[in-house]
Amino acid sequence: MPNIYEEVKGKLQGLIDNAAAIACTADIWTSRTQDPYITVTAHFLDGSQLRTAVLGSKHLPGSHTGQHIAAAIADILQEWRCEEKVVCFVTDNGANMLAAMQILRYPHIPCVAHTVNLLVKDAWKKIASISAVLSKLKDIVTFFK
Repeated sequence: MPNIYEEVKGKLQGLIDNAAAIACTADIWTSRTQDPYITVTAHFLDGSQLRTAVLGSKHLPGSHTGQHIAAAIADILQEWRCEEKVVCFVTDNGANMLAAMQILRYPHIPCVAHTVNLLVKDAWKKIASISAVLSKLKDIVTFFK
């Protein structure tokens, strides 16, 4: 398995080395065991073909400050030697992610799906019948979690 990993990683490194520009996405998520991780994904052109590759998922214990997030993202990008090729990052609109992008000095594009999700959540809060159902559902999820 380690040999296969190194072979695939080498091929991907070659694609990244040949890419003129890379757009990245980053998100923080929680595993089933409640461990926090950050994942960085690269999107780039290989000739005329769009390529997408997960560059890394890194355990992110402790406070999710902009500084902590920026350090984790920088580690992942440095491993792939692509820091200079990144032209933008798409992330959620969290203050910590915005701070991380300012620290790293990458242009930030807010995630449309996250923005729409926030909009819908705010709209649902204004409708009493939906708000009551959502509150009950949250209680059920909390009980089983």
